[in-house]
Amino acid sequence: MKRSVIFASLVFPAFLSFVLWIVASPDPAWATVTVTEFPICTAAGNQDYPAISGDTVVWMDKRNGNFDIYGYDLSTHSEFPICTAAGEQWFPAISGDTVVWMNYRNGKRDIYGYDLSTHSEFPICTAANYQDYPAISGDTVVWMDGRNGNPDIYGYDLSTHTEFAISTAASHQEYPAISGNTVVWMDDRNWSHDIYGATISYGGGPVVPEPGTLALLAPALLGFAGIAFRKMRKG
Repeated sequence: MKRSVIFASLVFPAFLSFVLWIVASPDPAWATVTVTEFPICTAAGNQDYPAISGDTVVWMDKRNGNFDIYGYDLSTHSEFPICTAAGEQWFPAISGDTVVWMNYRNGKRDIYGYDLSTHSEFPICTAANYQDYPAISGDTVVWMDGRNGNPDIYGYDLSTHTEFAISTAASHQEYPAISGNTVVWMDDRNWSHDIYGATISYGGGPVVPEPGTLALLAPALLGFAGIAFRKMRKG
């Protein structure tokens, strides 16, 4: 009996100390998140629609009276213009060293791009009617295209300089987003806002659409983080 009491008197304080150490230890899952806010651009006029890739932030900027595209290097804390052409430049997107946007310099909405490594600008699509809301992942640019009368989804391979149709279904296909070789968009072919997707296979493979049952205004796809959405069950 005496040995049991001695054992308990030795073990229990050690066990209690271990429990208290676990409770007091900062588990990363429980740790307080620290948020440090900082300004990137507070120039005159409006700055809207930012996008980011790595250390580079881009946005549409109205300091010159019409919307232009500006950028900011977070590593060097330096700001720089990307496109200040005549007309309006809207809705920039960026992946690596390539920035794309919708450009109104030709009296209609086209898609232009800019290579940050070579400081060179280039047209991506200047087809008939309008091209809107570009998105980019790696060498693939996608956008909403009105050349056929109603908005469709088209793409462009920057490495081969080739354009291709992704979805030209009936009614409206709008607001594309892309990650890797997967493109998603809002689709109105069923007379409701649905989400469709396509897998892009280069080298002769097909572009395969896949039906979805999610409803939202504009999908956003980034890596495996998922899509911010409002789920709608169809009855």
